[in-house]
Amino acid sequence: MNIQDFRENVINPIRSEFHDWGIVYGSYLDILNILDIAHDLCSKQIDQDLFQLLERKEFEQASILRMIQNQVITLLKGMYLFANIFVDRFLIEITHTDGITLQQFLGNQTNLMKFRNYQKLNLTKLLSTYCIVMFRHKMLAHFDVYRCEGARLEGMDSRLHFSGVGDKSTGFPKDEIVHIDTLKKKYSEEFPELIKLDNYYEISKYLFYHIPLGANGAINSDRLIRKEKTGIDNIIEKSGVESNSFNEIINSIDEFVLEFVRILQL
Repeated sequence: MNIQDFRENVINPIRSEFHDWGIVYGSYLDILNILDIAHDLCSKQIDQDLFQLLERKEFEQASILRMIQNQVITLLKGMYLFANIFVDRFLIEITHTDGITLQQFLGNQTNLMKFRNYQKLNLTKLLSTYCIVMFRHKMLAHFDVYRCEGARLEGMDSRLHFSGVGDKSTGFPKDEIVHIDTLKKKYSEEFPELIKLDNYYEISKYLFYHIPLGANGAINSDRLIRKEKTGIDNIIEKSGVESNSFNEIINSIDEFVLEFVRILQL
């Protein structure tokens, strides 16, 4: 949504739910501003081949290109940060609960009950935003586990790429392989695409973005287990995972917020 659509489709229909709708409005505008800057940068042909420029000894052009590519990477990280801030501020406003996070909202029956008609929430529409919050938390904010960082630069479809230290034969953390095999077997019937995948990194990525959130009041144990740490959200902390693109992030946030607007209007 552009900012006018956001005001018409989100702010105006549930304005009475907000203590301060300006905070929510401003947080969404921050995301759109990053998106606009990214569009401008990506129009400068960042998908040029850096190595070809160096081979042709076009060092000045190569330096400019590398600077732009680095800026795009920074903006994508910033998109995750501001998307997370928006989610937190939106939840605080509609639940009237200071400091609440998406994890606390979904995983705690008491918090859920503060939101009317919570039983009718379509959690499928919240999954992509949950993954955004998890990616920011596991990949960008915490550094408890060593990971290699890279990026796939393809304009607005650019993505961050994190990978852990893996076994020599598989390239994947050895102690996580058995957990991935278990999850793949469990979800292959629901997601037949999994059967075709044999690369552990691709399997874990698919599982991270597709394993359902769970029932209201309890996050699916296959996503997050704090003690045993065999859930996919814990696994990707070690193995790494690829990010969403700019457009996927904003589309996920839109789907998330419109689902709450729908419920609040019932």
